[in-house]
Amino acid sequence: MSLATVSRGAAPSLADLVDGIAARSGAWVVVERLGAVVAFGTGTGDCPPALATSLLRKCTAELRSAVTWKRGRGSLTGSVDGVPVSAAELGDGVTAWFVGATVDDASVALLAEAAHITEPVSDAFVEELLHPRGPARRGRAPRARLVVLRGDDPGLARRARTLVAGTAVRVHQEGELVLVALPLDGDVDDLVERLGAVAGVADVPEDASDWVATCALAAGSACAARDLGLRVGRPEDPAVAGELVVSEAQAAVADLLRDLPDAPLRRLQDHDARSGGELVASLTAWCRAGFDVPSAAATLHVHTNTLRYRLKRANEVSGLDVTRPRQLLALQLLLGV
Repeated sequence: MSLATVSRGAAPSLADLVDGIAARSGAWVVVERLGAVVAFGTGTGDCPPALATSLLRKCTAELRSAVTWKRGRGSLTGSVDGVPVSAAELGDGVTAWFVGATVDDASVALLAEAAHITEPVSDAFVEELLHPRGPARRGRAPRARLVVLRGDDPGLARRARTLVAGTAVRVHQEGELVLVALPLDGDVDDLVERLGAVAGVADVPEDASDWVATCALAAGSACAARDLGLRVGRPEDPAVAGELVVSEAQAAVADLLRDLPDAPLRRLQDHDARSGGELVASLTAWCRAGFDVPSAAATLHVHTNTLRYRLKRANEVSGLDVTRPRQLLALQLLLGV
């Protein structure tokens, strides 16, 4: 494959591009992300022992330690096992190594572009613990402190991975969920502060066989932290625990509503749609005001008597008796308040 082929038309995969550069230049080409080999192309010369070890282990630690660098302004050139070597930082923790021959700047630019057209940050080890395949896992899952990050930055996972580069910390992304697995004594507050994100945290228990439940707990704590205005949500925090209980209950109610065509909330919604009423809005404001009629009336810009009439009418339409604590709790869950 020539560079002329891979530089035109549809963007090539990183693996195809690496193979093309290796074939054209004769260099052994290795692309790594934070020390882990993600692609390599075979050169025309002998493979130095340090490079062979790195390729076998899928980790460039051996290659890095074996290189003797030459002094030069911004030039990452040297030799490894007597063979010339150069390295190019491609950004976002990605490095390209060229062993046995030089590679032109245009090829480096193509690699940089291809290396950043990537799928979400993933970690196969973490993915297996979040989605166990086949029979239930045997034995215990590794202990860890799981941190689920929430933020508006689409590059949050990559920033997290760059921040923890060179450590045993793992980063995994699934959709909008960014999971960072720290050791049990990991500093969550420092990590979250440096990333400028909101997070939920939960420790994997000793008897866990996977990370599924712990990750869900951390994700729920992250949502609670966002709603409560906290930087970090921990399930042992009473306020966070309360939010988790309500969220789980509301999720259960959402499932139940699909099977109850005459559910109280649906009756209220249908009534408002037919009559142009505001029973649902009035009940919601009343619940959010802590069941204080004057405060809720002020929020709705109506007279207190008007609100009292609406509440009475809502009881009649819905069939709920809000003077009973369990019925009132059901109303709050139905309204999502």
